Amino acid sequence: MAGKPQDDPNDVLFSSHYGVRTIELNRPKKLNSLNGSMANKILPRLKEWQKSQLANVIVLKGAGRALCAGGDVAALAKDNQTGSEGQQRSKDYFALEYKLDYTIATYPKPYVAFMDGITMGGGVGLSVHAPFRIATENTVFAMPETTIGFFPDVGASFFLPRMDGAVGTYLALTSEQIKGVNVFLSGIATHYLHSSSLPDLEARLAELNFGDEVSYNTRLSIIN
Repeated sequence: MAGKPQDDPNDVLFSSHYGVRTIELNRPKKLNSLNGSMANKILPRLKEWQKSQLANVIVLKGAGRALCAGGDVAALAKDNQTGSEGQQRSKDYFALEYKLDYTIATYPKPYVAFMDGITMGGGVGLSVHAPFRIATENTVFAMPETTIGFFPDVGASFFLPRMDGAVGTYLALTSEQIKGVNVFLSGIATHYLHSSSLPDLEARLAELNFGDEVSYNTRLSIIN
C-alpha cells in the first residue's frame, strides 16, 4: 500500500561516513518510486541528523537507473479502489510526502541531491528544494502529473515560476522531459558532473568538518 505499505526494511538505506549522512533510495526495480514506507523512514532520520553535531552534510541518491521516478502511483490507485479506508491511506501518504518535502526545503544543514537518472514527480520533491542539485549525463527530469489528470505538486508552484522565461509553465503544462546537461542549463540543477565523479564527490564531502560556530550560509559557500 502507498499510505500504509507492507514495510520493506531495505527500501531505504542509510549510511554514515565521517561527516556525511547518506540516504539511498533502494527500490531499483520500481525506479525507487516513493511510498509511505520510505517516507516514514526518511523523515525521522532527517530530524535525528538535524540534532547531531557529527552530521555535517546530507546526501540523497538512488540505486539503479533512477533517483526516484515519483510516487508509487500504482499502489495509490490500488488503495483508492478499496474504498474509504484505502482513500484515507492515500491522503495520509500525500500529507507525509509533502511534510517530507517541506522538511528538506527548510533543512538547516547542507543537503546534496544526486539527480543521477530518472528524477520525476515525487523524486523532484526530494531533490529540487535542496541547495545543491547535481545533474549527470543520466538525468531525466519531468513533472508528469498532468498526464494522469493531476497537477504538478511537491512544491512545484514554488520552483516552476522561478525558472527563466516560460520554461516552468511549459514543463507544468506539457510534462516534457529535460535530460542531461539541459537540466543544469535550465537552472533545475545547480551543478553538472559525469556520473563517474559522484563517488569521489561523496568522499570529498565526508572530509568536511564544520564546527558549531560555522553558519549555514558559510557551510554552503565552502561546499560550493
